[in-house]
Amino acid sequence: LIDGDLFRKKILNFKYDLKNREKIGILKARLAKKYQKEGKIVIVSGIANKKKWRSDIKSNMSNFIEVYTKCPISVCKKRDKAKNYKKAQIGKISNFIGINEKYEEGNSVDLKINTGQLTVSGSLIKIINYLKKNNYVF
Repeated sequence: LIDGDLFRKKILNFKYDLKNREKIGILKARLAKKYQKEGKIVIVSGIANKKKWRSDIKSNMSNFIEVYTKCPISVCKKRDKAKNYKKAQIGKISNFIGINEKYEEGNSVDLKINTGQLTVSGSLIKIINYLKKNNYVF
């Protein structure tokens, strides 16, 4: 698992402007590709809010599955224990996706999960069913 926040801590990059977001995405993709070449199954979590970034990464990876976890901002705010959505709304955080930075929905996602409507278990079942249907797991 390559987690976006943990990855940022490891490389000490806490800038969230577009240039740094793209840089982080490229670095995560390179690491994922390296692990994939070693025969490992890789899961990358993070927000790539630009369609082009996701498309570029997808075109350079084999066995890439793009999972879009869609969730209304109102639900995200309720789940946000750190109150980052509130901080972004009052200007304490800039470049916050969903508040003052747009998320570009793609039309080439492999799996879309509406986490605002599904439970964690329901979301997991949907992922497992997708993996089974596409012969990733049996």
